[in-house]
Amino acid sequence: MSDGNPRGRGRNREPQSVSDVLGAVGRDLGADDPRKIGAISDSWSEILGEELSEHVQFVSLREGVLVLGATQPEWASRARFEGARIAQEVNTRNGEGSVLDVKVRVLRIDPRAD
Repeated sequence: MSDGNPRGRGRNREPQSVSDVLGAVGRDLGADDPRKIGAISDSWSEILGEELSEHVQFVSLREGVLVLGATQPEWASRARFEGARIAQEVNTRNGEGSVLDVKVRVLRIDPRAD
């Protein structure tokens, strides 16, 4: 029996958590589950190591591509060199196949910001 809603969504559906709804919207937009992203952010220094995590930050994770931003070219090179290890660390924490590729870019920092 239809409730007249053209999308077929009835009023008797169970309520969903905000994180579940946001996760579904993110997946529709090509982003990964926000819980995975939160897990990466929460354990960033453990994943990269203390020294590297001070100079390389998490930018995004979409469709298995982990994008990192480095403060300087030297740190970008090191993050690229360690890309396979970083991917494996994230996959160990979030499930195999969470990260299929790692891209690293140098962040542009506005010198006027200081």
